[in-house]
Parts: sequence; C-alpha cells; structure tokens
Amino acid sequence: DAREASVARLCALFPETFAPLPGDLCALHHADGTGHVDIVTGVGVIGGQSVVSVVGGNVDNAVRAGLRLRAGRRFYRVGSTGCPQALDIPSLPLLGSRTR
Repeated sequence: DAREASVARLCALFPETFAPLPGDLCALHHADGTGHVDIVTGVGVIGGQSVVSVVGGNVDNAVRAGLRLRAGRRFYRVGSTGCPQALDIPSLPLLGSRTR
C-alpha cells in the first residue's frame, strides 16, 4: 500500500527512539498495511497508562491535537534533542484509532 510505504520511507529517515520527546515522530503501523504519523508534543502518564500528546493530520478528516497511548507505536527522533516545550497533557482529548 502506498500509504504504508510513505510512512516507512519517512520514518526510515530518522533514528528510532524509545524515549520520545516533543518534536519527534509517532508512527503507527496497522496490520492491514496502512499507517499514520503524528508529531509528539508531550509525554506523560494518565491513569497509569503511558501517553503522548500529538498533533496529527487526517484524524477524522481534520488536523487535531490530542492524546495517543504509547503502546503499539514507534517513535523517531527528529533533530538531536526534540523540542523543549510541551503541551498540558491532561487538557487534551484522547484520540481514537481512526485516521480517516
């Protein structure tokens, strides 16, 4: 699928990290071969679950800011240190799994 190839090609340009920072990429690869990339704006824990706040395009046909669970996602470092500012994680909505 061309969409998955685009996600894979984009992520291949950056080193993978297991400690995401604001400014990093958050990639999700679906079992059906599709994928999605968000930009990390913050990292935290809510209700015992590790989450990242993100900005993503094509989320229910819009650009949205919200939360995603870290489980099942891969992160890629853009730049050497990420971005120093983060959004207030508890004030953001949890985004669903739909990316279209």
